[in-house]
Amino acid sequence: MLILISIVLVLGTASYYRNELWQDEMSLWIDVVSKAPHNYSAWSSVGNTLREAGRPHEAIKKYRKAISIRPTDPKPWYNWGNALSNLGRPHEAIKKYRKAISIQPDFAKPWINWGTALVGMERLEQALEKYEKALSLNPDISGLRKKIYETRGIIQARKK
Repeated sequence: MLILISIVLVLGTASYYRNELWQDEMSLWIDVVSKAPHNYSAWSSVGNTLREAGRPHEAIKKYRKAISIRPTDPKPWYNWGNALSNLGRPHEAIKKYRKAISIQPDFAKPWINWGTALVGMERLEQALEKYEKALSLNPDISGLRKKIYETRGIIQARKK
């Protein structure tokens, strides 16, 4: 019984300290990459957390690290494109979306964001093509049909 109580106390203490360490998403992912520096997914997650915190320059460094470990995963390329988009660099973002698509052609999200970058560049017909491609890959993506409808409406309005 004394051994059981000791085990419970040790595990309870370890859980307490682990919860302290993982107080937020950033500290959780930093802990993961410090313990598993070859975990490309963790590096990508650090990047996502930085990007969502409004730190896209730092996020890009983490996506590069993830890509250096596993260049065949399309997600860090896609997320790098998103960070570039956040920085107002649509031409560069499109290159990253294209890379993600070259790795996984049926990955709908880069098609959508490529389209969104094209809308920002006033290339609406091309944007519509990208949105429609994404819809053909995944017809259940929230908000995609609305983007298509709105883009078609703008195109039609400009033709008048």
